[in-house]
Amino acid sequence: MLDRHIVPVAKNGRMNLPSALRSKLDLNGGGKIVFIEKENGEVEVTTLRRSLKRAQDLVRQSIPSDVDLVGDLIKERRAEALREADGGA
Repeated sequence: MLDRHIVPVAKNGRMNLPSALRSKLDLNGGGKIVFIEKENGEVEVTTLRRSLKRAQDLVRQSIPSDVDLVGDLIKERRAEALREADGGA
């Protein structure tokens, strides 16, 4: 069964996240949350960390396994540094 939490929102927009949710979201030490509005009008609440991980996973799925983005970037930067050291040729 899903837990439901009713949280009052003050006039200034502030609200207190219940401790049970903070624990589930691993926010006991503080952090940032993201509100994601769905097409059906519902709002999903997650942490910034989880949202970024989801985005990274989506990008990772679109990159072939034989591609090394970090290695390619390092090679490009080294080549660029060599060109600049040689006078920009």
